[in-house]
Amino acid sequence: MDGVNSYRPSSPGKSATESNLLQYINNQRSPNKTRQAYATPSKPNNILHLLDFELPPAPTPRSVPTITVRELESLKSSYLSQISSLKATLSGREAEVDSLKKAVGDAERRVGEAQEAVRDERGRREHVEQEKAEWEKRGKEVEQVLNSVKEEVMKSEAEKDEMARKAEDSERRVDGAEARAVRAEERFADALAARAGNAGEGDASAVEDQVQRLVAAQIDAKIEAVSRELHSVYKEKHERKVGTLKKSYEARSERKLAELQARVAEMEARNEELAAAKDATFSGPVAVDAELKAQVEEQKAALARLEKEMQTSQRQQEQLMRELQQERIEKGDLVAAVDEMLMLQSEHAGGGGGSQPATATAAAALSVVEDFRKSIGRPSGLRPMGAGGAGQSRIGGLGGAAMGRSTSGGVSSLGGKSRLLSNIERMGRTGGAGAAE
Repeated sequence: MDGVNSYRPSSPGKSATESNLLQYINNQRSPNKTRQAYATPSKPNNILHLLDFELPPAPTPRSVPTITVRELESLKSSYLSQISSLKATLSGREAEVDSLKKAVGDAERRVGEAQEAVRDERGRREHVEQEKAEWEKRGKEVEQVLNSVKEEVMKSEAEKDEMARKAEDSERRVDGAEARAVRAEERFADALAARAGNAGEGDASAVEDQVQRLVAAQIDAKIEAVSRELHSVYKEKHERKVGTLKKSYEARSERKLAELQARVAEMEARNEELAAAKDATFSGPVAVDAELKAQVEEQKAALARLEKEMQTSQRQQEQLMRELQQERIEKGDLVAAVDEMLMLQSEHAGGGGGSQPATATAAAALSVVEDFRKSIGRPSGLRPMGAGGAGQSRIGGLGGAAMGRSTSGGVSSLGGKSRLLSNIERMGRTGGAGAAE
């Protein structure tokens, strides 16, 4: 090929006599053809003078390059080898194009899967954020519930302190009442001693004293029965009230405890669901909210602590209720003893005739006992013993009746005592009915 390409035939010299280019070309195409004369005379054509280049000479048989069969076969084989190599290269390129198409399709599929996974992950994260917001809201609600429980516990502690303070006040009042009772007994003993020194009556006074003692014994028995009945009524009412309060507090605490336990169980279930969803995610585990877990654990610990505090406060409240009930029983016994002492004083004051010192001493003792009755305070809303009267103390009424008897005779004294017994029974029935209501 290089030899063929390098071979350039030499152009023959231009004829100096040829002035017509077309004729020259025709002569070169068919050199054996004879020239024909034109019918018209030739005119000089000056167009060739306008060309600025020289035409090559026409090819001749000698000027055509010659090639052998061997060279042709070698050229053919080289061309065939080049064609086969080009075909192989083309098939390789086609294989590369197919592989690239497959890779592009696989990449597009992976991109679609990645986009779907990103959408799923975004949805999961939004769901987790919503769950987190709900958990925070529930945590705030639990905090509010715990704060309310704490306020109730503090309120119960304040009530407990108030009850303890009232118990201390009642103890101080009981001590003061005991001191007053001791002073009243001393005054009563002094009055009896003064009366014994002035006693100088006969058989009539002895009979009257015996009758008065019998009547006083009946009055004491009636008063004791009424006192016991009123005490049993008050005790039953107090026990019923304490039981109702205890049941209400227990029901309230159990209800709140059940609500808190249900919320804790729900939070644990939600936490397990979130953990399962985290394990099932496509792109990997979701970040664990450690702060939320810490809050849940802290709320559990606070709930357990509040439960212990509530149980402790309930036990203390029950103990205070028992102590208060025991104190009321002791105060009732003390009031009964004071009533008995007052009746004895009324009996001795009635048998003294018209002794002015004995009457003054009895009046002083009555005032002391009346002050003692008024000084006895009750922490609860129970009515005091003898509440069936119209605002006047039963002890004072009895004392007044006894002092009225001291100025009357024997028959009128018996009639007044029977009326006094009927009045005491009526007041006892009225007080018992009011306490039962």
